[in-house]
Amino acid sequence: MSDKTGAVGEGFCRNGVSYTSGPLLIESLQQAGKIGRDRKLPPQLADKYVSSNMGGQDCSALYKIDEQATLDPTADTTVEGKKTIAIRSASGATEDVYQVAVEGDPYILQMKSTRDGRTSTTTYDSFGEKVDIKLPPIEQVISMEQFREQLIP
Repeated sequence: MSDKTGAVGEGFCRNGVSYTSGPLLIESLQQAGKIGRDRKLPPQLADKYVSSNMGGQDCSALYKIDEQATLDPTADTTVEGKKTIAIRSASGATEDVYQVAVEGDPYILQMKSTRDGRTSTTTYDSFGEKVDIKLPPIEQVISMEQFREQLIP
């Protein structure tokens, strides 16, 4: 969910390939200033997922806390009623703040990421519960190049 507009989208990752829904991707591009806020998602892209190779990284890289990260007690909070400790990792225009559960297993409950001035928040839940996640059907997956061609003809 976008912190700025409330736009909602989905993202998946498998075998080093990420899949981002059209609505989430256009919101991200707008926040990054790569396209104008007036640019609307064409109807033919509303149900598409854009695939991107993660450059040789495994999908688990999306859920790891940087080894150089440090505790930040000033940012400790609660996430969905659970007390957390904040762990901050920053480098240049990039910053991640992880909220990790204080009680029970030390799961990451939330991550707030800032990249070049755009911020996103990811909240995690359902740890230990069986979840049936299905990647989008192949007919709904397009490349970034195909997305750009249809977005900006």
